[in-house]
Amino acid sequence: MDNFNPITLKLLRKQRRISVADIATAMDVSVAQIHRLENGERRLTVDTLLRFCNVLDLDICQLFAEHRKIPVNGIVNSDYEVLPTPPQSEQQISLPAILPGINRVAALRWEPSGHISGMAGHILLYYNHHEGIPERAWGTRCFIAKRDGYQCVGWPMKDESATHIEIPEGRTQFNVELEWASPILAVLAPSAVNILQMPTSLKAE
Repeated sequence: MDNFNPITLKLLRKQRRISVADIATAMDVSVAQIHRLENGERRLTVDTLLRFCNVLDLDICQLFAEHRKIPVNGIVNSDYEVLPTPPQSEQQISLPAILPGINRVAALRWEPSGHISGMAGHILLYYNHHEGIPERAWGTRCFIAKRDGYQCVGWPMKDESATHIEIPEGRTQFNVELEWASPILAVLAPSAVNILQMPTSLKAE
């Protein structure tokens, strides 16, 4: 079987919010083996692929879906602010059409500096809906827009009287008015994105 990238499995697992440990337990293998499978470091047999799909409750045919162009709608800086994508930056990426509602999926690109420069080039996937705040967004890492136009990546929180945004490193923006929030579906390292965009073959042991 051609044109399959094992890192697709990681994207699907994260989208379903299933841990590596849960997959390993269900397949009766070690956590290290699952990491190697997802990173393309271990040969993947048809039997193993079927077992992985069974745990994810996934039709194996979905793994071989056509690729779609996903827009990159902004960059995330060291302060977790979302800024417009510079003209010289890549404006879209190509990913397998494996996520539900793939035509609504968009991306942000991490371009931080300083002590979090290791995140540079990572891709954050989210649903480009801009339709308020779904209930599942509260307490979840999201792409957030305030009513004043400010956009960032953080955790929307609410108490009895106000809403807040928690930002990594212990920072909180208190008493904010939110326009919308969209949960981050997955974060992909640059190497994962490159592999997903490159055709490869499913190898047999």
